[in-house]
Amino acid sequence: MTNKYFLFEDISSQWLEMAKEAKAGQEIFIFSPFITGSLITEVCKVALSNPVFVITSLKPDAYLGGSLDVGVLTDLLSKNVKVFHHSKLHAKLMLVGSKLTVGSQNFTDGGKYNEEASLVCDVSKDQIEILEKKITDLLKEADAIDKVILEKFVHDCENIREQYEEIQKMLEAVDVDIDEYFELGVQQRKPELQEVGVIKSNFGTHYVPIPVKVREKEYSLLYYGEKNIDMATYYTLVSTRKNEILNKFWKNGLPQIQENLEHLKYQMRYLCFELNSLQLFWVRANSSQIGKFGLGCTFTNWKSPDGKEPIRVILQNPYESEDFANIKIKFDTEQYGQINIGVLFTGTSFNLKSHSNKAKDKGGPVEVIKDWTVFWTLLIEPVLAELPSKILTPFNYKNERTGVSPTRLFKANQLMKLGLQKYEDKVFYILDDA
Repeated sequence: MTNKYFLFEDISSQWLEMAKEAKAGQEIFIFSPFITGSLITEVCKVALSNPVFVITSLKPDAYLGGSLDVGVLTDLLSKNVKVFHHSKLHAKLMLVGSKLTVGSQNFTDGGKYNEEASLVCDVSKDQIEILEKKITDLLKEADAIDKVILEKFVHDCENIREQYEEIQKMLEAVDVDIDEYFELGVQQRKPELQEVGVIKSNFGTHYVPIPVKVREKEYSLLYYGEKNIDMATYYTLVSTRKNEILNKFWKNGLPQIQENLEHLKYQMRYLCFELNSLQLFWVRANSSQIGKFGLGCTFTNWKSPDGKEPIRVILQNPYESEDFANIKIKFDTEQYGQINIGVLFTGTSFNLKSHSNKAKDKGGPVEVIKDWTVFWTLLIEPVLAELPSKILTPFNYKNERTGVSPTRLFKANQLMKLGLQKYEDKVFYILDDA
């Protein structure tokens, strides 16, 4: 496929354009399980005399739920559009000559406002032949629709409308319960997000921030011991001002003398808090650029409460975690298997979000903990007490190359500001949009 591009938006304007630009006599194929509104009628109208084939699916729940408008199908038939029913249809596409769109959007009014994704592309001659053969095979499997079939379909559906609507009411009640559950979670987050909001609004109050830019760099995978010679990209943070040092911060509003300077230890790993995603990572306190975003660490000097196994900490995006935690703590115990603790660090406080136990990764019996009040002082409290010191104390990985490039958090040449924040007597980086 050539000249392809991706759309994360309503694609109806492209459909109209494709039909309008169709060559005389060129067949137009439309696949859409759901059809409502005037869109498909408008597409057929601008297609003029070109033959149009519409493949849909006559499903009772689609009709009764309002996502399949039989009136539209009847209108298409009156305009000599060939309409087909395929019971297993799920594809949504439009093909006009070498122009193809494929994606999630149906030919419905609602599809214009949903979060839809589509691919628009030109198809090569060989691929057109493959596509057309597949479409021909699907049309053989499908059944042609006429007005008589539509009338019978509507009649049968209407006979069960009352039962359908009763079931819908029960389903809607479940939807309300689910919405309320998630809303409760949102409400519970508010105090924590307010703490982050205070840090954002006070950015630079205590230490003078440094303006930085996201720089995209290329490197060879051979550098990391890979056997191929492919190139990859990663992101680093660099100052936008010449000769700016990224591991030195002056206290705001005070003379720039040594006692008012916070100098982070060169190349040691410090915690960094990105204030928009609430993502945490450990970065090297370099003077000219900051990179190597570390997301995990097994602390050999921090043992499980029974003193036998090291504790592992994983840093993550809380919005992508079921418990809204940006810190995951894991350690093994002999009797209770693997203990998992979720914590949200807001820059101001550490908030317990979850705790559970399961069998160790290597298997073995485990006693599932049901009453955590009994084990709180044994398994949870000691770990939470040491957590701030462990993740905020500068350290080094055994392998200095350890780290990833969090591509979805950054984009090339993005302007940001780098700051410094304190939690008790420990300092950590904070990062925000400029």
